[in-house]
Amino acid sequence: MGARYSVLGVVVSEIAANNGLGQESIKNFDNFQIGQSFAVLVMIATMATMLGLGISLIQRHIAWGQGRVASLSLPAGLRSTMAGLRLEQFKYLEAIVRHGSLRRAAKELGLAQPSLTQQIQRLEQEIDIQVFDRTVFGVQLTAAGESIMRHVRTLLAAEEAVRQEVAAYRGLHTGSIRLGAVNSASVAILPEVLSRFSRKYPGIEIHVTEAVSLSIERMVLAADIEVGIALIAEKVHPLPAGVVAEPLMRAPLVVCVSPTSRLAKRSDISLADLRQEPLILGSRGALTTEILTKAGLIEPGAKHFFDSNSPDTLKRMAAAGYGVIVLPMFSVEGNFYSLSPNVTVVPISDAIEVHVALLHRAQWWPSRAITSFLDALHEHLRATKARTTKDAPRKADSRGLSA
Repeated sequence: MGARYSVLGVVVSEIAANNGLGQESIKNFDNFQIGQSFAVLVMIATMATMLGLGISLIQRHIAWGQGRVASLSLPAGLRSTMAGLRLEQFKYLEAIVRHGSLRRAAKELGLAQPSLTQQIQRLEQEIDIQVFDRTVFGVQLTAAGESIMRHVRTLLAAEEAVRQEVAAYRGLHTGSIRLGAVNSASVAILPEVLSRFSRKYPGIEIHVTEAVSLSIERMVLAADIEVGIALIAEKVHPLPAGVVAEPLMRAPLVVCVSPTSRLAKRSDISLADLRQEPLILGSRGALTTEILTKAGLIEPGAKHFFDSNSPDTLKRMAAAGYGVIVLPMFSVEGNFYSLSPNVTVVPISDAIEVHVALLHRAQWWPSRAITSFLDALHEHLRATKARTTKDAPRKADSRGLSA
């Protein structure tokens, strides 16, 4: 292996070697990067022990990581104690936060509630930080606890990544993915991708949460989901620090109107043309709503608005002549509107540039399940682009389908 190998690469290498896979099987891990957090190194070593690699791995690599402890973005008092924490304690924390209840977390973990309470109290004593506030309504994270949990979720994701790598080398395609997606992507992109992916990897569970783009950003940052598919428009809404976007495709905005609308016969329109039109809006947290707000189209005194989270309701309201709806073009192409009543699609000539993008944390370690899913997603988008280029529409027909 090269000089710049990562701890995860070494862990997987030794796992592979212990299972008779040999050096040829593991050469792809030479340049795998896992970052420079001492806490991650400690946890990877712990994972190695759990997976039967023995204490030698810990002894070999803890010294390598100690020089990086300063890079860990945790409160100063926590850094010196991270090495003493155990993986089980992190799992206890995650379960309590997820359930919001010691009783329910203890039941899931197979522990008595008093035992779990003692474990958390011991943890708080070890790090000299109160992680939870106890109330009559359950337990809630303190501000320090919120900071710690961001790293705990990252460490548990790293553990899952190691387990999935081991499973992949043993021929076991297992694992899980926590994915967030805007509704338009859920309808127009994900069904075909998920169908093909599940047939190829039936052992991988995918949990999809639908939300507006701004909510997906928050979920990615909090590590509630591992990857998100959202709309981005950095000129209007810069991404929060700690979230990285990888653009997948352009998503030019269009207007959907009734065929009887005065805009229906236009080859294109400007945002200013919408000032006299009643707007049909999705959720207030949607990126398109923010774009329209910053363009001055949503303000007191404007024509009436219809606010709904149901795409089917929105498109039917537009078709009935109630108002106009602004959507990304990819969501009105193909089959998305094939069962809709008549709507006409008109491009917006001066709309802010919008992209569909993958969102993930700045420091993340995608598991084998996630990388396999992303491969399937990219393959689908390439095939879709090829079809779209071949049959590029000049104008949408009255249903919003490609002419």
